[in-house]
Amino acid sequence: MADAVGLLVLAGLMVLTISIVPDLGIPTPIWFFVYVVLALICWYFWHSEKFPNKTRDWLWFVPGSIVFGGIFFGIDMMIGHFYYPDLPVVDAAKKAPGPFGFILTLALCPGLTIVSLASLARSLFASKFF
Repeated sequence: MADAVGLLVLAGLMVLTISIVPDLGIPTPIWFFVYVVLALICWYFWHSEKFPNKTRDWLWFVPGSIVFGGIFFGIDMMIGHFYYPDLPVVDAAKKAPGPFGFILTLALCPGLTIVSLASLARSLFASKFF
């Protein structure tokens, strides 16, 4: 039951993210694929001995992913502005080359943040009812 709660929270957070993200022209099947990938990552986290499954541990992942996502986005803005000085800073950040890149930034925040929040909800449910 705890896994179902976690997956429902994950779905709700995905819907929230899709509604907040400006229209990027991303087709719906791709969002469904992203949900499936995040659900598989959650499932692995929840049932692996290598990752924490306690509420207090997941509480650190949520702000950590937001902070590191912000740091990576700042790096993307600096690198992007260096390569594309004529573009607005945010547009330049989306085109930033290198190891950080915009995809890694999106994987950290909101990707890892969504996984962390769903895992937090799952662990809260599991600790309260089981």
